[in-house]
Amino acid sequence: MNVNLQQLLQTAATHFSSGRMEEAEELCRQIVQQAPEQIDCLHMLALINKNRDSFAIAENYFLHCLQLDGNRADIRSNLGNLYTKQGKHSDAQACFESALSTDKDFRQARLALARLLNKTEEFDNAGKHIRILLEQNPNDHEALVALGNCLKGKKKFDEAEQAYKRALGLKPEYGAASHNLGALYVQTNQNQEALTQLQHAASCGVSGVALLTNYVFALMGLGKFSDAESALNSAITSGNRDVHLLELITKLRYMNGEEDFAAAFEESIKLKANDPELRIAFTRLLQGAEEFTKAEECLVDYLDSQEENAAIRCSLAATQTLAGKYEQSLENTEAAEKLDGNNQRSLALMIDALMCLGEANTAQKLIAQGRARFPKDQWYLAMEATAARMQGDSRYQDLYDYENFVKEFELEAPEGWASISAFNADLLQVLRERHRFNAHPLDQSLRHGTQTPTSLLADTNELIQSFLKCLNKPIASYRDQLGFSEDHPLRSRNKGEAQLIGCWSVCLRQEGYHVNHVHPEGWLSSAYYVETPAEIETSDSHAGWLQFGAPRFSTPGADAVHFVKPEAGKLALFPSYMWHGTVPIKGTDPRTTIAFDVVTVPDSD
Repeated sequence: MNVNLQQLLQTAATHFSSGRMEEAEELCRQIVQQAPEQIDCLHMLALINKNRDSFAIAENYFLHCLQLDGNRADIRSNLGNLYTKQGKHSDAQACFESALSTDKDFRQARLALARLLNKTEEFDNAGKHIRILLEQNPNDHEALVALGNCLKGKKKFDEAEQAYKRALGLKPEYGAASHNLGALYVQTNQNQEALTQLQHAASCGVSGVALLTNYVFALMGLGKFSDAESALNSAITSGNRDVHLLELITKLRYMNGEEDFAAAFEESIKLKANDPELRIAFTRLLQGAEEFTKAEECLVDYLDSQEENAAIRCSLAATQTLAGKYEQSLENTEAAEKLDGNNQRSLALMIDALMCLGEANTAQKLIAQGRARFPKDQWYLAMEATAARMQGDSRYQDLYDYENFVKEFELEAPEGWASISAFNADLLQVLRERHRFNAHPLDQSLRHGTQTPTSLLADTNELIQSFLKCLNKPIASYRDQLGFSEDHPLRSRNKGEAQLIGCWSVCLRQEGYHVNHVHPEGWLSSAYYVETPAEIETSDSHAGWLQFGAPRFSTPGADAVHFVKPEAGKLALFPSYMWHGTVPIKGTDPRTTIAFDVVTVPDSD
């Protein structure tokens, strides 16, 4: 390349580095006119278009570069970054691995690969690459943050904290380290420390939805709901109408008992009437608030004014099912299926509608498809059992063996407490501090009550951690009684280490209950009773009792048939695929529980 073109390329690179993309692009085009195969110029054009989210153009430039020189690790790595940005994780991983096969010491590719593996929750594999990076440079602050993310994903919170702090010790102004440390503190309920780190991250130039979301959660954890709402409202009214922020402010306002809780969403839909994602998210929240007519009108309005959309049809079908309009729901589900035959949601909605209409034989064929496609999804198991029950098939008893699969345990008091009642009294005070809202979440099963906003698994409080340790013995006892059988969907997973994947507390108030539901991602589910109302002892209507067998929606011949009486200190364990809910309490005394899900991590995995 002649001297003039070389100077143009250097100038273009300077413009690119300083963010002057249009000027960089113009110079690159001048170079390409004279040297069509100048690979560094083509590479820069690929990066410019990647930064603009012009994905197809960027990809073509990257691939053309690799045709010219397939050994450029930097180009393969940047193509991987493009795929990562698009959510094409397997393609991205292949690019990073290919770059490393070309140059095993290419740091950018290994760091990007480690970050991607963290994102896809392949933490052991991510850890291998992070160790290589830190062996090459123990003071690699970016690798230390990746290590922190890996450790946090493996629930090694103390070690993750130290990794983030090491990164900040090496580079105090590294905003990503402060942000991730702040996010960790939110997760572990150290909210004041979280605010400090998140504010520092912002001062270092970090911005965006993730930072604001963590900041809001920290404020909520401190009970500063008005500050949290103000922060969200400021971002939204300034033009950031990200759907996650809209969902968060709507949920926050609803749980604080605000009548006009949906105002921000409604205004955003007026401004972006052709955005289906906004309407779907909005109507999902309206469903939680049981405003089915309003949700249905919002979706029908979209279909009347915009083009056909399978996801909108599914949301409409879900709303109609909740409203008891099963035939209309089925019609919209079938329409969605014609538009997108691979839609997982349309399959589930069709099964729901058919079961509610009593058409178990037709539904059973679809359930079998779902079981084959999603073998660990507990909802399909629940529907398989219910269909079998409606058909008089013994498969129902095999799956819903209440005598052997629903077990009750009296929890032993942790060391330092004379009795479980004394422990519960102290634990209740801690839980009350975390039940700060006035209403139930819009996306959970409870009604007329409150739920802790973050998981208790990472909560640093001593009593909560003592409670979690108390669970080991009853879980082990349940598993010993359950046994193992390769042919049974519950018993076949009874191998390897038991792991809690979620833990939360619920306080039901007058008229409070849980709608019937299952836990699709669990294996075992639970209810531990910390505080129970007096009416449980005096009522003959099972008020406040845990009930099993009735599906989410009214289904012919499928009422609740098994009940567990709540008693303070009792733990109930049962399969996550069993339909369960709560009979509403009538009195004013609260009912406070802790629930969690268990999965197993097989030794062979």
